[in-house]
Amino acid sequence: MKITPIIGLEVHVELKTKSKMFCSCSAEHFHVDPNTHTCPTCLGLPGALPVPNKTACEWCIKLGLALGCTPNESSFFERKNYFYPDLAKGYQLTQYEKPFVINGKITVDGQEIRINRAHMEEDTGKSVHIIQNGEELTLIDYNRCGVPLVEIVSEPDITSAQMAKNYLLKIQQIIRYLGISDADIEKGSMRCEPTINLKIEDNNQTFYTPLAEIKNVASLTGVQSAIDFELNRQ
Repeated sequence: MKITPIIGLEVHVELKTKSKMFCSCSAEHFHVDPNTHTCPTCLGLPGALPVPNKTACEWCIKLGLALGCTPNESSFFERKNYFYPDLAKGYQLTQYEKPFVINGKITVDGQEIRINRAHMEEDTGKSVHIIQNGEELTLIDYNRCGVPLVEIVSEPDITSAQMAKNYLLKIQQIIRYLGISDADIEKGSMRCEPTINLKIEDNNQTFYTPLAEIKNVASLTGVQSAIDFELNRQ
């Protein structure tokens, strides 16, 4: 029997622009008083009109070129609808059909890892869980809502937890060299979501385990541990 891990990574990177993706609010949100960097646009109030951040769009394309991607000649934003308190307007402005850049690749541990796309979207608000007077409460801080976010989607070419960690280190190195983000995982400016399943070959038959996705892993060591745990579980 031959078992091969199949691992893909979605990496979300907050860009360090001065303003948010679709409004002029400050994009600074780390250790800032809650809900002080907000406006009708990033709060999704009726009648507010989004205006794209030119610098953020250019930085997304710049990152794509550094990852060996090809820019699309035309691109546009779409609404991804979902119901959750951290995005007040009920949808996220993102890219699906025509992202800014597609079809790149980088080399990690002597192996080529393909980049499906790098696309531009907006970040969500942050849930804050507290206990007050013995009662568990969830509060929402919208300072992060609307901060420019680039999502880098790899093809499932990664075959181990260690390779996944090395891939993230390489992505982090490129981002920091370009100067477009701190890419600090501990601060949440770089977040990772691995997708994992197994290819099992036995007696000339091939089986695939169901695909599992691990959401919002907050450290490089955590990514490695989460992937190893899921591989062992499957």
